[in-house]
Amino acid sequence: MPYPYLISSDRISRVEVSGLPLGLMADATYDEIQVDFGIGDTLVMASDGAFDAINRDGQMFNQHLFVEAMQKNAAQEISLFVKSLFLSITAFAGDVELADDITIVALRRTR
Repeated sequence: MPYPYLISSDRISRVEVSGLPLGLMADATYDEIQVDFGIGDTLVMASDGAFDAINRDGQMFNQHLFVEAMQKNAAQEISLFVKSLFLSITAFAGDVELADDITIVALRRTR
């Protein structure tokens, strides 16, 4: 599964977390990590389907394009931000059917 991203001010970084993907196995044990999550920061988690979307030319919506979409839309209200990320992926794919589900969860600290 892709690593989550942390958007802080004008910086986007990956949060490297080891272990199994969340929800993969019912009896899994997970490690905890601590992340500095300041006011205004956004944590973005996406399923691998977000990066596996393919367009007519056979190109994938890779993590580089996902980061570009986050940069472009980071200032939006959180629900619009998530919707914009999803729309960026589906616009990239165009009329090519998505082969995997796309899940995007974003949390923003407001105070």
